[in-house]
Amino acid sequence: MKRMGKISTVLFAALFAVMILMPMVNQAHAYVLQWMWSDYVYKGYDNYYGSYIIAYLNGTTVKLKVPVYNDVSWMGPSINITEVSLMFDTGWVAQNLTSVVNATLYETKYFDFSFAIDTNKLSNLWAHTYTIYVDLQDNGGTKYDNYWVISWNYYTSYRFVVYLPEQKDVMDLSMKYSSYYNNYPPYNFQTIGARMLATQAGLEATLAQNSVNLGNFTEAKTHYQTAVSKYEEAFAAEEDKGVAIEDAELNATIKEGNAAEKTADAAMLNAQGIMNQSYGYILLGLGFLLIGVGAILYGVKKPKAS
Repeated sequence: MKRMGKISTVLFAALFAVMILMPMVNQAHAYVLQWMWSDYVYKGYDNYYGSYIIAYLNGTTVKLKVPVYNDVSWMGPSINITEVSLMFDTGWVAQNLTSVVNATLYETKYFDFSFAIDTNKLSNLWAHTYTIYVDLQDNGGTKYDNYWVISWNYYTSYRFVVYLPEQKDVMDLSMKYSSYYNNYPPYNFQTIGARMLATQAGLEATLAQNSVNLGNFTEAKTHYQTAVSKYEEAFAAEEDKGVAIEDAELNATIKEGNAAEKTADAAMLNAQGIMNQSYGYILLGLGFLLIGVGAILYGVKKPKAS
């Protein structure tokens, strides 16, 4: 009996868990497929917000495409999608698309949002979450408001941000600086001057990031501009030094060539002198040889005394 009691308890707990999870399953990403933002100025990680974001510039138009997939077979061969809306965490509804769109079973319909955005509607001080609502109507005319409720999810999507112009400039400059640093860090420079400039650029970038963390984007922009300029000065200094080194090496090579040529000429003259001296010794030797031969001949022909 105790064993049966334990089994009943386990089954009751499992049933209770299923009842709790059922509403959550109804709101999963099964019906609204991955939505797509477009015409944004930045997509990626932003240190200021500490999250991945989709950013639109203040005063511009937002573009969003939401695919709605019908796999609700129990509603019949088709359904009517009566409304798709987008609401942000502040309660502001960006747009309601209320035209009735019929979707047959296993068909996907696309809904295009387009609305103006500015910091009066959504503050730039934090990254916003949002929710997509879908209302349905079955073949019998029964309406199901908010049947599909798709909320922003940290693991599958990006938070929404309205950028001020200074924020966009800061992001552009920081990406440029990071590109310089990642591809050519300070220790890769060969000259002391260039290395110092690149190091100074790193200090400016640190100050810029500190300003970003405080929300002072104007000051951050100034520091990042200095960081980028310092790095470009480092490249110029390295290039000038490289040209100077190449010129010096070329001049040294030319001088070495001239010196080698002069050495070769001197060696040739020395060899010529040695050769001439050798000729002199040969002639002198021939002279002594002829004198000896003449003396011998003279001795042979000289009359003997009687």
